This record gives sequence, structure tokens and C-alpha cells, in this order.
Amino acid sequence: MNDTNDIYSFVFKRSIAQDAIDRELTSSTDDAGDAKERIGRAMSFDAIGKDYVEPAAKMAQVYTAIAAFENAARKFIQDRLLEDFGADWWVNKVSKAIQDAAKKKKEDEEQHRYHGSRGNSMIFYSQMGDRMALP
Repeated sequence: MNDTNDIYSFVFKRSIAQDAIDRELTSSTDDAGDAKERIGRAMSFDAIGKDYVEPAAKMAQVYTAIAAFENAARKFIQDRLLEDFGADWWVNKVSKAIQDAAKKKKEDEEQHRYHGSRGNSMIFYSQMGDRMALP
């Protein structure tokens, strides 16, 4: 195969993969395992090769563990702040800089169709290194 054919093949595979991901991510399933299997079949992970798929799958597990921990911590913090300061704790007790950063992150992520919603509360758009300005 020459370079031109390689490029066309790559672009074609990318187009098929993009279509598969779009189709699977907009389907009406909440089962992550089922979605993983369907995306794997649609993208033909076998054709991509396990040298690329297996390391990516390992990173997905790491991401899942970190994201789950961070969101559990956010929920815990949110619940304590709600108990101590009431429903307006985000507006009344969090610095404007953190509020603005979280708002920007939410707006940025809304522009990327592969990002799911982090949660209903703005705390889910804050970073663990952010410091809440509590009295």
C-alpha cells in the first residue's frame, strides 16, 4: 500500500469510528458495561489491535477510580455544606474565583459532546485543588 492509500484508510477508519461512537453514546442505555461492549464491536477493537486497546482499557480503569473518588468526595462535601450553610452555600460561601472557574469548566464541557454531565451541583465542576472560601 502506498502512503496515499494509508492516509485514505486511516481517514475512513476514523470516520467509521466517529460514527460508531456518536451512535452508541446517543443510544438510550444507562449500562456502562453494555455501552463498552457495543462501542467495542462498532469500532472493531480487534482490527485496531490489542497493543493499543489494552493500555487504553487500563487507563479507563484508572480514570474510573479517580473520577468516582473525586465525585464521592464532592458529594460528601456538598452534603456537609448544605447541612451547615443551607441551600445557598455555593453562592454565599464559595469564592467568586472558584464559582467562575466552575462555571467556565461547565460551559467548556457542554461544547464537547462526549462529556457527560458531572452532576447537578456546581461543586462537580470544581477541582480538588480549589479551596473553598468558607468563614
